Amino acid sequence: MPYLLPASRIGLRIEGHGPPIVLLHSSMSSKSQWRELIESLRDRYRLIAIDLLGYGESAMPGDGYRLRDEVSLVESVLAHELQPGEQFHLIGHSYGGIVALQLAAQQHTHRIRSLSLFEPIAFHLLPDRDPDRAELEAARREISDRLDAGDAHGGAACFVDCWSGAGAFAQLREERQAVLASQVPKVLLEYRAVADEARNAAAYRRIDVPTCLVSGRWSPEVARRLTTIFSEILPHASCFEVAAGHMAPITHPALVNPIFEQFVRAVDSGERRRAAPSGSWLAPFRAAAFGLLAAAITVLPLFAMLVAVGNERFLSETIDPTLGKESPKMVVNGRVADNTLQQFVCFLVGITVVAVSVPIAWLSIIPALAITFVICRIVFWIGYRIHPLYRAPGFSSTAYMNLFMYIGVLWLRLA
Repeated sequence: MPYLLPASRIGLRIEGHGPPIVLLHSSMSSKSQWRELIESLRDRYRLIAIDLLGYGESAMPGDGYRLRDEVSLVESVLAHELQPGEQFHLIGHSYGGIVALQLAAQQHTHRIRSLSLFEPIAFHLLPDRDPDRAELEAARREISDRLDAGDAHGGAACFVDCWSGAGAFAQLREERQAVLASQVPKVLLEYRAVADEARNAAAYRRIDVPTCLVSGRWSPEVARRLTTIFSEILPHASCFEVAAGHMAPITHPALVNPIFEQFVRAVDSGERRRAAPSGSWLAPFRAAAFGLLAAAITVLPLFAMLVAVGNERFLSETIDPTLGKESPKMVVNGRVADNTLQQFVCFLVGITVVAVSVPIAWLSIIPALAITFVICRIVFWIGYRIHPLYRAPGFSSTAYMNLFMYIGVLWLRLA
């Protein structure tokens, strides 16, 4: 069961007067990362910066740690520092962003006035065999192996370089490296907690509050990708980009803090105009273009068939189709080309609709479908050339694949 920590075991920094803003930091950080934001807003707001479990002055979590334990910690602070039912703004960075999302998803939206997130690392939304998820799991294993071997510094370097770029850990002061090395056990708990989270996209769609999503132009691809996914999931999301990396709220607060400040003030003033998410309105067009690009691959067998028929006609008297002197081979090639054209038209429409319907995290299935179509058409052609009965596997494979694409799209739209 989730537990509520006593306030004496939770690290807090509370400053200012006015509407409350709750601040949740990233992994391997603490409430101190919000120092400049607090300085900027404390004249108009009450800033409540919280040390997540295992960081700063907050206790290390016990066995069976889950994301809901971080939510319980935040709830402890809310119960102690706010009036019953009092609304607040919520800001989270990276792991603090996923904690903020969990809090919002657990029936707290009536209290959350706005939600501001910098690249929440909710990789549990990615498919199990997704390459980005596999890469994160490989990093987790390396960190764990290094810790088991007594190399906590190596584990910390692996984590920091993963999110901040190769060599980032080596550039830190030795004192800072030692602090980060001591936090490696908590990082491993966080990896597992996010991987085990069962909440799906549908739960996040119910977060019906103004949301500010910020990403770094030079962040790891998985971080940017997850932010894009949330821009499509969250119903009231406005998206922004800064010229920095994943740790921008710490390394480049002058770029990030003004975005958070202006968003919070706009919500409070009641004058927030929903910003066009950076590229989000273009997302369906980009997805369609991706589908069409993949479909271009599927033209190859049709082109090969047309070339085969054309060459045979050009080099014989069958160049005049009215003579009826086509060989059985040419007849087969012609029929294969005709059927492939019909299947290609169905596939072209289907792959385009699939591309604009599936979550971005699933777009990797598009080239897989295209390659499968090509293989099945070649099987159809070879089988037909051997014996008409042998055309059945290739024919049925593409026909059913097209059918299942349309059924899948209908299911996604109606689910």
